Amino acid sequence: MHCLVDEKMPLAPENQSWINTQIDNAIAKAIAPLRPPSGWKKALYTLREWGVLGVTVTIILTLAIFAATQWNAANKRLAEEATFQTKTGDRLDKIEESLRILRVSNSALTPNSPTSQTVAKLAIAEAKKSVALPTPVVEQAGKSFTDAAPNNPGAWNVALDFVSYRSALNLPPQRRWMVLSKSPNPTPEEIKGKPGDATAYVTDEAIPCTPGATQAHLTGQPPDMCAAYLRFVGGSVVMDGGYYVNTIFENMRITYRGGPLRLENVTFVNCTFDFPQPTPETRRVALAVLESTPVTLATPKG
Repeated sequence: MHCLVDEKMPLAPENQSWINTQIDNAIAKAIAPLRPPSGWKKALYTLREWGVLGVTVTIILTLAIFAATQWNAANKRLAEEATFQTKTGDRLDKIEESLRILRVSNSALTPNSPTSQTVAKLAIAEAKKSVALPTPVVEQAGKSFTDAAPNNPGAWNVALDFVSYRSALNLPPQRRWMVLSKSPNPTPEEIKGKPGDATAYVTDEAIPCTPGATQAHLTGQPPDMCAAYLRFVGGSVVMDGGYYVNTIFENMRITYRGGPLRLENVTFVNCTFDFPQPTPETRRVALAVLESTPVTLATPKG
């Protein structure tokens, strides 16, 4: 015998209550882990949460300190490397300078040797580009080659290189200079015996003119009063027969063939010297430029 059950038959009230209770219990069990703890569990929960936060902060601070330490270490290393490189560069410059001085000094011991002459000329060329040779070394070596010049044209060429280099170490006197004339052919009223193609400068100080000397007359001064100092820049000058007082020759080609010459308080600044033959007079002028600034002499001697 079969029993028929109506599928649409409603549940009894007691069964509905039981089912709702089971559903509530299941939901409560499911969300229980999501609820914040209470009582002593709440304290443990708080400690655990703050512990995690503290560990996180500690890690961040540690990483920041590590990064800062590494940054400082890197900067310190870069600074030390820069200091090392600077000191090393300075030491290398000093070594190079010492070697150059040694080469020049050794070459001066044998001025007639073609090898010594080549070494000396190369050392001068290097010194012009970097560290200057000490003045005493230039004077001593230049004198050695000048003394050897009468019997050795090569030594004379080297001697004149030393003379030119010696003048490159000089500086013009610090005075208030005024342009006297830029004309290549100034009138006698402007200047007597002006070197060709040079620009002439004078100071506004006036002194009594020296008879026979190349000097400049200042406007508004009596005829017997001349500029205290005269300066020529650029161009060239033939010194033979000249008489110069309180004069500066700067960036000029100086030609002298051994004729009469008088210099009183004359300074050569960065000049080149064209002395064709190593005569007693030309060698004397060369030695004077090597040994003193300013130069005072008269040739022929006596």
